[in-house]
Amino acid sequence: MQKNKSFLVWLTTTLVVGLTIPVAFAANSKVENISITPDPFYTQIPGHEAKLSLTYDWNSGGHPDGKITEQVKDSSGNIVYYFGASQVENTRTANTPGLNEYINLEWNGKGNIGSYNGQYVPDGTYTFYVFSKVDTPTDTTKTKEFNVKKAELPDLQWVSVPNAHYYSGSGDYKANFDLKLAAASTANVKLKIVGPENNNPQEKVISAIKNASGKYTLSWDGKIGGVDAEAGKYNYTLVAEGKISGFDVLSNVLTGSFNLSTSTVPNPVVSDVTVNPTTFNPSKGQITFGYKLGSSTGNTTINASVYKSSDSSIPVKAWTFNNQSSGSNTIMWDGITKDMIKAEDGSYIFKVSGSDGGFNIVPAQTSFVITSTVNDSSEKCAGFKDVNKNDADCDAFTYVKGLGAMTGNPDGTLAPNDLLQRDQVAKIILETFNKFNSSSNYCSGNPFPDVTSVDWSYQYICRGVGLGMITGYKAGADAGYYRPSRSVNRVEFLALLLRNVSDTMPSNNSASYSDIELGQWFTGYAKYAKDNNLFSGSKLFPTASTTRREVAQTIYKLHQLGKI
Repeated sequence: MQKNKSFLVWLTTTLVVGLTIPVAFAANSKVENISITPDPFYTQIPGHEAKLSLTYDWNSGGHPDGKITEQVKDSSGNIVYYFGASQVENTRTANTPGLNEYINLEWNGKGNIGSYNGQYVPDGTYTFYVFSKVDTPTDTTKTKEFNVKKAELPDLQWVSVPNAHYYSGSGDYKANFDLKLAAASTANVKLKIVGPENNNPQEKVISAIKNASGKYTLSWDGKIGGVDAEAGKYNYTLVAEGKISGFDVLSNVLTGSFNLSTSTVPNPVVSDVTVNPTTFNPSKGQITFGYKLGSSTGNTTINASVYKSSDSSIPVKAWTFNNQSSGSNTIMWDGITKDMIKAEDGSYIFKVSGSDGGFNIVPAQTSFVITSTVNDSSEKCAGFKDVNKNDADCDAFTYVKGLGAMTGNPDGTLAPNDLLQRDQVAKIILETFNKFNSSSNYCSGNPFPDVTSVDWSYQYICRGVGLGMITGYKAGADAGYYRPSRSVNRVEFLALLLRNVSDTMPSNNSASYSDIELGQWFTGYAKYAKDNNLFSGSKLFPTASTTRREVAQTIYKLHQLGKI
């Protein structure tokens, strides 16, 4: 009887244990439905910390303690980020062994291993790697690629600076600008006009949604609240409001002012358009264009262009001059087109047009011929392929090249009439004053959010910051940034240059050029430039972009004065 009872206990126990047998034999682990959003993932959005969402479904296959490796790898297979406490694997406890679980991870774009530790990873293609490790029967590996990009803000540049004088009877006041959306998919561009000054100023905002980069125009009809605006001085700002990964961002802000007049003035007139010589060989010198401007208020914008006679739709070279007064004017051209190539042989047209406060100038033109050229290096200035020995600024180009400040482009050209960027000018000035050693490390970190170790100008900008020469933008939408690739304007160039001169600068209450207001941060530099004839004429045009020729001229003038 006792034996029978023991047998029953054994049988009952075996049956009960047998009910758990399905748990003992595990199925394959699974990793499925990997999703990564957004793609591309934009990092370093000013004022925000963007997060990348990486999700997947995981089934431990019945293993209660599944081991999961979750990593981000670069295009070379190097690990830049690992999730969890271990660099190798992360143990997850299955909430319900044998059933799918939804795993949701976040990443801010910074690495946590090796050289990437604590730093944003560079732009590129990355892989999310998930490895589910079990003892039996099968391990599972899943991957998915995505893209990482540093966020670039929308950028605004003037196609032509708005007129400094507006006659309300002449039509709309126009702001012509170039918009680059960069990382933003769309932008609301706003032109805000406020004025008149000192007379209960009112505000008018004109806005437009733009879904693509390009050149656009916003127009003001001269009315505020449906009523004709009063005469006086008005200020304007142009800004683009965009979104990157759902975050609000702003472009740089373009500002300026104009005088509104309710009276009418005669249309400005262009006459006596000339070209010398009429048959031009670029390897033998430069060609001189001339024209006369009459009936100008002093605020006329002139557009001068060179076209092929066979195609007058797209200029091969163009110039824009703002705030011109009545009188004779000349333009020198070396035959190098806007695409930085030598103009082809053939027949050409030199054409002059423009406007003044909305009044359009009747275009005037003349023709000339370009002949075949002979590349005679003995007739070139300082070895530059595109500058001749008889160029009026050959001595200046030779001097700055000797300093190592302006060594030219890889193709042997100088492109003297091209605009210079803020990072290029920083390098030029440091080399001019012999304040840079290529074997030294001047950087202990990124000097500005938009200047990193991958930039060619990294060490130059760090050096400039260390010397107090470079400060970056102090206010506005660009506050805290340097914007290295932006064209440098005249007062920015003067500030960088004259901070290296031992002379004491005049006060910011010193009168100089007629278009420089007292009390501006650059007023003292403008006074020094006026006193030393660094820029000739009665106006400085402080916001005008600076060319390589002007930079070379100014540095050479300081050398002749014994300042360098």
